[in-house]
This record gives sequence, structure tokens and C-alpha cells, in this order.
Amino acid sequence: MALNNPEYPPGALWDLLNMVYTRDAEEPEKMRGTSRIGSTNLGGGVSGLFDYDEGTRLIACATDGKVYERASGDFSQSTNGTGFNTTATTRWSGGMFYGATTSANLLIISNGIDTPKKYTSGAGVSALGGSPPSTGKFGVSFLGRWWLAAGDTLSYSVVNDAEDWTTGNGGGSIQIDRGSGDITGLHVFAGNLLIFKRRKVYRILPVSTISQTSVRELSSGIGCVSHHTIAEGKDSTLYFQSDNGVAGAVPTNATGGFYVSNISGRVKPILDLRDMSNQATSWGLYNEDRGEYYLQYSTSGVAPTRGIIANDARGRRQLRWTRHDHSGLTAGAVYRSSGQELQVVGNSAGQIFQMHSGDDRDDLAYSGRLITPGYGQGAPNRMKKYGPVWVNFLTNGTYDLTVRLNLGRYKMPTPAGTQTSVEGGSSDGWGEGTYGVALWGGQVSRGRYARPFKVSRGTHLQVIVETTGVDQWFQVNGLVMQYALRGNTIAA
Repeated sequence: MALNNPEYPPGALWDLLNMVYTRDAEEPEKMRGTSRIGSTNLGGGVSGLFDYDEGTRLIACATDGKVYERASGDFSQSTNGTGFNTTATTRWSGGMFYGATTSANLLIISNGIDTPKKYTSGAGVSALGGSPPSTGKFGVSFLGRWWLAAGDTLSYSVVNDAEDWTTGNGGGSIQIDRGSGDITGLHVFAGNLLIFKRRKVYRILPVSTISQTSVRELSSGIGCVSHHTIAEGKDSTLYFQSDNGVAGAVPTNATGGFYVSNISGRVKPILDLRDMSNQATSWGLYNEDRGEYYLQYSTSGVAPTRGIIANDARGRRQLRWTRHDHSGLTAGAVYRSSGQELQVVGNSAGQIFQMHSGDDRDDLAYSGRLITPGYGQGAPNRMKKYGPVWVNFLTNGTYDLTVRLNLGRYKMPTPAGTQTSVEGGSSDGWGEGTYGVALWGGQVSRGRYARPFKVSRGTHLQVIVETTGVDQWFQVNGLVMQYALRGNTIAA
């Protein structure tokens, strides 16, 4: 879509609201909607979501101090899942590990305020045994042990038993660079345990015995503001939010073994609007099937208000960014249901949704908008006379697709041309899901001319395409502008 414009790289767009790229990162399309999971709101905002035992249960923590679970149907309070911290900024993290004392696979969850907890579908919620650190959080599995962070100290359990932390049996702790601040996140990446502080990153190397381990510094300037934003993407990239935007860590052959850098320069003006005092409640997750990293952050207050999406189908160096305005999403997880990975999210109202489902947000409409650069045809200093613009698109039904043309004019009012299309048609084709059906074999590509009216002379032309209603998905496959260069002097 560069249209002979040297100011923008090929395919670049000015803005994409509630839009994503197709799986090959080529075509922008309106992001799909959300469908409600369960019908009853939790008693508080969602502060953690977890997949228990590969889809056996979906576990939700809430700011009413309770833990809820769902096998099917609606959510209900877990056995003994009450009486925990109710602060609005509290966030839970955790994962699955084995507990030899219980002789069961445990979901271990912690928030850094309450003592760490364990959950099983039979017994519900109870304290994690073996005297783990009372304010431990950011739990991860590494070297066959469960690790927790508290302040600047890492504690680890006995091998293959998250319910025994005694030194005599093999448990212990490691202090991480005392004086450089508290640990803000943990993640096992490329066989190493990465340890994050606000402005530093460290790693613990994989070793055969814990006594052989050592801590190495990877970055002395970039760190992580929220453990909950850390997610592993494709091409061995680890995403996380730093004080300066989205950062990435990749394995290298250089000293230290990893390269850490800021990777969100192209969307810095958008991310600079975040509320710097509430970055700890930011969170992110990676959808492997779609090749997308989702980051939710706040522009005002505790609950995240906006989101930004990075599509890495082309690799880390060619990320394609979009944004969305689905406000109030406070936690998320990838949940396996019937062998399918579902992206689930919760909000500040205690509601939980499946993403990429349908084309409405729990029966409500939302806008999808694409804005191109102002195309100057390689000659921004020359006047042109613009003719029709052909927009090639797909829809999934018969509804209006709005196309607007913004004509650049030197020291003159900027008129706009608007035209709506009702030429959409179903793209479901013969069915849905695999090769030979749906978008593989049944889509119908549509197109529409949009013409400037009242005036047609200007220095550049910008195209806006959008829909605003329920069930109004669209995809833009390209556009062609008709124009003729006029004189060398910018004048109407």
C-alpha cells in the first residue's frame, strides 16, 4: 500500500484501530469479537486466570478476595477459595507443578501478599505446604524445582516437590544483586531462568546440580515493569514491558548469551500515553496460533484501558503493530479446551470472555478503522489531480463499508469525500476451518470506487476504511489511486 510514497515503508499504515493482520502478516482485517464465558459476574475484578491441568478447569482469581473455577457452564467459588487480599492492584501468577506431599499435580498461585496457595480439583484451595516464602510470587518451574521471588531474593523448593522448601532436603535461596531493587518478574526462556528487575535483567544457567549455578547480568539498562507482561513469541523472542515500551530478549552467541533491546520504536507515541504510575498492572500474553503478542496497559488508573498488538509472523525485525480500545481487561490466559487453545480474558467487572469469537463484544458493537498514510506519490511538493480510488476488500455479509478520502490542501480547507459500499458478501464459502473451505476456497473479493467530490486537486490523499456495527468484519487487500501530476507550484 505504499503507492510510490518514499516517506513510508512498503505496506505501512498510519493507524489501525481494532484491527489485526492475517496470520501471514500481509492483510489488515477487523479483529474478531468476544463471547462471554459463564453468565454470572465474579464478585470483583479479575486478578488472575489459569488453565488447571490442560483444560480440566479454568481458574479465576478476583479482587473480592476469592478464587473461582469452571469446568463447564458458570463459575463457582472454589472450596476454601476465600479470604484473600482485596486490593485493586493485587495480581496473581502461577502454574502447574508436582507436590509429593499431596501426591498430585498442583496449580500453584501467589500474589506477593497472601501466602502461596495450591489448588486441586478435589480439595480446592489451601496453603502451599513446606514453608515457602510467605510473600513469594512470580512462581515458575526450573531445574525440576518451583521458584518464588520475594524482594531481591529467589527461593527454590526441593527437586520434584513444591511442598518442601527445607534446606536439609535440597531447598534454598539466592540473593540477586543486592541493592539494585526488587525482582519484578521471572521466566524460563531458552533453558535459562531469566530474572527481571525494574532496570536490569539477569539469568541463571541450566546446571546439573544447584550448587553449580551462577547468576549473570544480561542488561544493565532495560528491565521489566510487570511480570505479567512477559510472554514468549516465535523466532525465540521473549516480549515484556519495560519503562520505555515493549522490549525483547533473543538468544545470541555474544557474551551473556542474550540480547535485550527495545522493539516498539514505531509505536512509541502510542505507548508514551500509558499511566507510568500504574505499570505494575499491565499484562500481556502470546497467541501462538495467530502469531500475536497482546499487551494491555493503562492510560489512567489501575485497570488497563488500551491494548496494543504485535504480529510477528514476519519475524522480530519486521513486527507489524495494531491497537484496540477494549477497555478494562485486567488478566488473560491461554486455556486449552477440547484440544483447542483459546485466548481468554477477564475484566474489572468480573466478566470473562473468549477472544476471537464472533464479530461483537458480548452483543455490543465496536469500530474497526484503517487509516493509510497521506500518499504523495513521491512528489509531496507537487499538486495532483486525484481521480477515483479503488478499494479491494472482503466482507462477510451485506452491510455498509465506509470509505473516506482526506485530500491534502496547502493553506486551504481539507475537504473529505465519503462513500459507502453495500457490495459485501459472505466469505464463509463451503464451510469453515481447513484447506478447501472458508477463506481458502469460498471467499469473494469485492471492490469499490470512492471519488473525491467538490474538489479533486491536492498534494496528497489519505484513505480511511471502517465499519462500526455488530457483525461487520472486513479485510482490506489493497487500493489503487488514479492521479495526474499538475504544475510544480503548490496551488489550487
